[in-house]
Amino acid sequence: VQSTGTFQNSNGPRIIVGILNDNKQNADVLNSGFRVVASAATGDEIVKDSFMELKVDELIVEIMSIHKNPGIQSLYDAIRVLLTPDDNRVLASQVS
Repeated sequence: VQSTGTFQNSNGPRIIVGILNDNKQNADVLNSGFRVVASAATGDEIVKDSFMELKVDELIVEIMSIHKNPGIQSLYDAIRVLLTPDDNRVLASQVS
């Protein structure tokens, strides 16, 4: 929790989404970037909200259309984490 708070307070989500946007063709950078998204958002609703406000969902759809078979595997982990309400500190998750 402390490290994701630091990530959030240091504009981590904005930096990661910027890197992903700048490297849409680079599968290695995308794979690493979406691993960070999945790790940072796990169990932290505030970080999830930050990624969603930065329109990571639209970016995910765009990247899925660019990188088809086999695609970016960590992207699917990021989707799963972003859609899982796993932060017990938040009374009502925004995940639906």
